[in-house]
Amino acid sequence: MSATPIDDPCWGGPKHEEHDLSYLLSLIENAKKKKQQEQGEEDSTETPPVVVYESDSYIALNKPPDLRMDGPYPSTVHKLLTYWYPPPSLHPKKEELLHEVSKLAVYNDIADNELRHTHQLDYATSGLLLLARSKGAAGVACQSFHDRKTQKQYMALVYGQIQVEKYPLLEDVQLFEELWGDKKDGLGEIERRYKQHKRKKDRKDRKNGKETFAGYMPTHAVFAKWKALMIRRQKQKQQKQQQQDDGQQNNERPQKKRNKPNEH
Repeated sequence: MSATPIDDPCWGGPKHEEHDLSYLLSLIENAKKKKQQEQGEEDSTETPPVVVYESDSYIALNKPPDLRMDGPYPSTVHKLLTYWYPPPSLHPKKEELLHEVSKLAVYNDIADNELRHTHQLDYATSGLLLLARSKGAAGVACQSFHDRKTQKQYMALVYGQIQVEKYPLLEDVQLFEELWGDKKDGLGEIERRYKQHKRKKDRKDRKNGKETFAGYMPTHAVFAKWKALMIRRQKQKQQKQQQQDDGQQNNERPQKKRNKPNEH
């Protein structure tokens, strides 16, 4: 049996229990109480503290930093929301809810769990995260992200300066723009390839009677594809340069004089 993976979140402590769902819930609740005391007001609503919007179709969550979307980790977005919005099958287990939710890894671990994330934020990234409360709502939102009808803004806090010479893959700006540039359709080469693959797979699934899902491409997968392509391009460039150097060396080598045959 494999051990449970452990992260080192910025909000956690040195002990294992200071990384789990119970500890994260207590931090969120304490932050809510502190804010109420500072503002001199009481909040009688039952909406979870980090939920900024809620309707019958969607939940907008202010995702804490250093928190994974799902997986076999002590605390995840999936576990957090399943605890706050438990499916009917978990309602009778109210007293055991925290224990039951802590055992989950992915959304389909519970058949009647309708919560579905419509996009992703990286582990270290905090900010607005939209989740759907039904399959139909998830399809609409995912299609909107897929068609680039949504607008997202990112803010990065950085310290110091990046030494570009240590990261040669970032030097080729033209190649980066080719892969991620804003062309007429707003797509770069990598995303265009992915969407072509996705359409082909969807057609195959429909032909075989399988259900298709608009979905999204996880950020880490996009980055992995981009990195692999950059490395491949870099190797091709080096090989081409090596071939040119080898050819130039061959041309510079003195040619042996051939004796002319005797003419009779």
